[in-house]
Amino acid sequence: YYQAQEYFLSGKYDKCIESSMRALAFPELEDTLRYDVLCNLGRCVPENDRLSYLGQAISLQPDRREAYFYIANHWAGKGNWVKAYGAGRACMALHRPKTHYWNLVEAIYNWQALDLYETAAMCVNEIGEAEKIRKFRPAPKISIVHATRGRPQVAWQRRWQWLSLAQNPLEIEWLFMVDHNDPIDYTPHQAIRCNPGGIINAWNAGAKIAKGDIIVQMSDDWTPPRHWDALISTAIGDIKAEKVLAVSDGLRQDKLLCMAIMTQSRLKKQGYMFHPDYQDSDGIYSDNEFTESAYQAGVVVEARQIQFKHDNPMFTGGQPDEQLKNHNKPEFYEKGKAIYEKRKSQNWQS
Repeated sequence: YYQAQEYFLSGKYDKCIESSMRALAFPELEDTLRYDVLCNLGRCVPENDRLSYLGQAISLQPDRREAYFYIANHWAGKGNWVKAYGAGRACMALHRPKTHYWNLVEAIYNWQALDLYETAAMCVNEIGEAEKIRKFRPAPKISIVHATRGRPQVAWQRRWQWLSLAQNPLEIEWLFMVDHNDPIDYTPHQAIRCNPGGIINAWNAGAKIAKGDIIVQMSDDWTPPRHWDALISTAIGDIKAEKVLAVSDGLRQDKLLCMAIMTQSRLKKQGYMFHPDYQDSDGIYSDNEFTESAYQAGVVVEARQIQFKHDNPMFTGGQPDEQLKNHNKPEFYEKGKAIYEKRKSQNWQS
């Protein structure tokens, strides 16, 4: 059993399957451990066999959510939202078990089942159910404004990663902002279409409707530290004050603010996250102005000990996709620099 657990957690699924089968062969294997083994097999065996193991887990301990959640997630991954919704509804019908299970997956009971059910409800047009779920959520403390284009799966995986690493995921509002003419179906993302499109317009449109006390700029290539939400909130302190948080990407040694993190007061004073003129440069140099204007205003809170990893191929040595290649065109750097220099000469006033 423990060997199987180690193999599963390290992603060595072939060895996990082998050890799991040996564990299941012991008739004296305690049911709580057996449930774990069946749930693991239900996520790592060939897809055609997964539901069989998850079904066995449900039969073994029917008062638990985990196996139902994994079934819902299985169908969601295949884009079969009708079945994901059905399994998600069954999952949500179960409250926390009265029996104590030491291996209970807390995240499933705290937020993951609720989050997946809301997504599935939107995808099958059960708007009323999705609204019920939203009412369970507390008022957001942090709003993530995630501008994305052409990478729906990557964007979704980033959201899941960030929420999984948050201390209080239900207190985070996630706003996916996409171009109005992007042909991809962003229904699972509950994305908001921006017209006109473009990355600067997307960030600004998202910031304008954000409900959180703190607003965070997000792209497809950032990894946060554990409990990043608590780290941000603690560092900012007084959320009613006009503040911009300076964090690190683990690479830069200059003062450039690699990620826009600001209070609502700063947003209202500035009037935007990034000046709209930088739309013409696809956002290039917008962070330079954001940084300089924040330091000039004396609103920067230094917290470089908080590190968000920038997984940009320019830094990691990976291969850039078409989106990144387009973003880094020399003409955008030329346009961005010209916009920046003109606005700097006007002291950022126009």
